[in-house]
Amino acid sequence: MLGTLILVDIIILAIGIVAGFKISQLLFQKKIKLSFVNDRNPPETLKDPPKDTKVIKIQADTQQYSIEDKIWHEEETAFVFDLHEDLSFKRDKSEIIRSITDSVHKFLSVKNTVFISTDKNSDKLKLEYAVGLNNKLVKDLSLNKDESISGFVIAQAKPLWMKNLFENDYLNRMNQEYYLGKSFISIPIMFHNEVMGVLHVCNKVPEREFTQRDFSFLVNIGRVSAIALKNARLQEQIENDYLKTMTTLAATIDARDHYTKWHSENVARYSLAIAEKMDCNHQFNIVLERAALLHDIGKIGIRDNVLLKPDKLTSDEFKQIKRHSAIGDQMISSLSFLEEAAILIRQHHERCDGSGYPDGIKADEIKLGAKILAVADTFDAMFSDRPYRKGMSITASMRELLEAKNSKLDPKVVDCFLRIIKDDSEILRK
Repeated sequence: MLGTLILVDIIILAIGIVAGFKISQLLFQKKIKLSFVNDRNPPETLKDPPKDTKVIKIQADTQQYSIEDKIWHEEETAFVFDLHEDLSFKRDKSEIIRSITDSVHKFLSVKNTVFISTDKNSDKLKLEYAVGLNNKLVKDLSLNKDESISGFVIAQAKPLWMKNLFENDYLNRMNQEYYLGKSFISIPIMFHNEVMGVLHVCNKVPEREFTQRDFSFLVNIGRVSAIALKNARLQEQIENDYLKTMTTLAATIDARDHYTKWHSENVARYSLAIAEKMDCNHQFNIVLERAALLHDIGKIGIRDNVLLKPDKLTSDEFKQIKRHSAIGDQMISSLSFLEEAAILIRQHHERCDGSGYPDGIKADEIKLGAKILAVADTFDAMFSDRPYRKGMSITASMRELLEAKNSKLDPKVVDCFLRIIKDDSEILRK
């Protein structure tokens, strides 16, 4: 029955994701079409001009302008659609912002290009990504919405084209953003009435002024960016909602036996502490946390009389239990946002000496995330009470990890976790 419910959930999720992408494609096509019509004014023409030399010269200038304008529009159109195609393959907000900022910076040949993001739960603005700035200054910069030009653009919800900031007393006094300089264009990244950020494009190089073409181009980029970021947020929301569903199922499995009620949460807490201590990157930690919370999801396919048996398992019963990591992999590997987590779930009972299961792989064949899960899972299993034994003490559990580190468990991961326990025993709150 539970298996059927999971399949229904997966089908609903798949329909939702496909529908979301189709809607975003339609929105993009509609927005781009409108922007190309509304943001460009064709060159003016004279009505019944007198036939003299001066008018002939004007007509020649107009024709020349049309050729240059046509070339620009072709280049811009190609750029916008290429950017949209690139963004359509990205789901991570940070990757989208980097792609937008890098591409615009290169296309317009400017000194600085900066992306500021908003936070619904705070008045603070975050400098998300920048090209042309000192990395340390970028990392330390914090802005208030009501005390910055970025905040002004967000409040107005309109693009700002500043030809000379120093001639505008109000904005010049407000400016806390050293990178803006004299000349810049700031575009709110806005979907409907929701402003998700601001794109600042500052100071053309060599010393030139921004043009109406630049301004119109950036307005279009703002629209494309808003759609991409909104899609990323919706995708993230769908993934988080589905992850909550899966995590609830995993927690339900833990709750079937009060001895393992908090097991998945403990494994996730230990695993993230190890990953942070080992300086693993943000994306790695996201995948690891998902895998930790779901690492025993496959136990949903194990019969209760085996899974909840209070006595020691027989050889055949243990073989059934050993299937849970492969079952878990099969359950979630079809979901694209959990593909990497599925690999870790499958491997979390593999051992460095090849004695683990389900595939008997060893050493470097095992993913680092799976090695971290193995240490966290092993420790919690020893440290927690079981129906047939009392949980080991902290000292005894640490000693068991030390004995296993040169054979079954990764030595670097074990040493890292032991340092964590010694430095902060609160992580073991029982």
